[in-house]
Amino acid sequence: MKHTGLKLALILTIFCLSPLHGADRAPINVNLIIDGSSSLTAPKTEITAWVSERLDQILVNGDRVTIWSAGASARVIYSGTMNSQSDREAAKKSIRDLSGTGTSADFSGA
Repeated sequence: MKHTGLKLALILTIFCLSPLHGADRAPINVNLIIDGSSSLTAPKTEITAWVSERLDQILVNGDRVTIWSAGASARVIYSGTMNSQSDREAAKKSIRDLSGTGTSADFSGA
């Protein structure tokens, strides 16, 4: 019984450490729409940290990313192909630099 638990732990470790997050996949297109209204102001730090971490986890070289701000009107705040760490940093910077304005978010325009 003890060996079964050890085998299961080993399998889970291998599974969790394997490159399942896209290392062997075709490039994808990611459209990220962020509420750019004043509702963004209070949780902005938490949202920025969460999104940045997820982008680092899922993006691989060749992925195309478009980040939208859905404020009073929708607009693209970043668009590019991820080919280096500096591309990822530029995408994350566009999110950090976003300020919430207006009272409504135009999600349909994005």
